[in-house]
Amino acid sequence: MVERKNEIFPELFGTLEMGTDDKKWNIFHTKSRCEKKLANIAYKNNIEYYLPLVDSYRVYESKKAHFLKVLISGYFFTKCTLDEKNTLIKTGYTSNSLVVRNQEELVSDLKKIMNIRNINLPMEEAQFLYEGYLVEITSGPLIGLIGVIQSLENPQRFIVQVNVIKKAVSVTLSNDQFRLIRKLKEGEYIE
Repeated sequence: MVERKNEIFPELFGTLEMGTDDKKWNIFHTKSRCEKKLANIAYKNNIEYYLPLVDSYRVYESKKAHFLKVLISGYFFTKCTLDEKNTLIKTGYTSNSLVVRNQEELVSDLKKIMNIRNINLPMEEAQFLYEGYLVEITSGPLIGLIGVIQSLENPQRFIVQVNVIKKAVSVTLSNDQFRLIRKLKEGEYIE
């Protein structure tokens, strides 16, 4: 028997589109294990956000429990006004707010994660790569997606990086599902 803990908020509330002059994307670094609490409050206050989640299971003696785990621990992405931002700060669940200088880049990175999530491919949090190879997926459901692999000898882990926070997520690929674009230069960010 699989028991699922019901979440009371959606993973995406609003749209993953560019903000307006008064409503910009913000990133909160949250206190430990407070991402879902912040999402619940944002949802109840009609504040747009995206909190990438992945399926996780725990097996107990008498049951198997299914729950959604935060994919990028410690971070919460929200498109909000200054008043809405202050509402989230007042919850006590945030540690600090990060300035998002390149709104387009953040939206692009979050869309890549959401596209993988929508296909239901297993994802996990990964180490941000400062060196590696820029590749494009050439077959399968993620065709056209650009990301990073660490090694040409062992290219199975395809990394999607969120440059603003230096965090990444990975999916597993076979060797024939991508083409090499170029080797990344140290410190280079992908778009």
